[in-house]
Amino acid sequence: MRRYLIGLSVATLAAVSVGIAEAGPARAVNDCDFEFATSHPDVYKPQITGRGLAGCDTPPDSHQVQLALEYEQGGRWVVASAKTDNTIPPPFRAGGHRYEVSAACYAGTWRMAVAIRGTIQGHTFQFEDHSGTVDIPASVCHPRF
Repeated sequence: MRRYLIGLSVATLAAVSVGIAEAGPARAVNDCDFEFATSHPDVYKPQITGRGLAGCDTPPDSHQVQLALEYEQGGRWVVASAKTDNTIPPPFRAGGHRYEVSAACYAGTWRMAVAIRGTIQGHTFQFEDHSGTVDIPASVCHPRF
């Protein structure tokens, strides 16, 4: 699970801290977490699917998640499909909010990517991450070209 801090830090109540930290003992007053449901995209022939889950201890003013499936082509990552969701996620203890994106499955190397943007108390925050990769052989899904 990756925590992206989006609020007033306990140590500096007057300043807004925007940072990225691994889940652990250091916490902000207001924070959100995101995790990919699996370590890499899942193949459900004829589709590839990516899933994630977010939760916020204190609701931000706005929260936009873009979950994408990317494939590697010529040493670069290309977006095959992306889905944007503006839901303010509830805390994980209340179930959080689930995200899912799918694309046609083709042979190659794939990963999930997430970009989260929002505001809290008039301050903007952003967070980006990607999952591990999965290599899908031509025996499982057709070649792209």
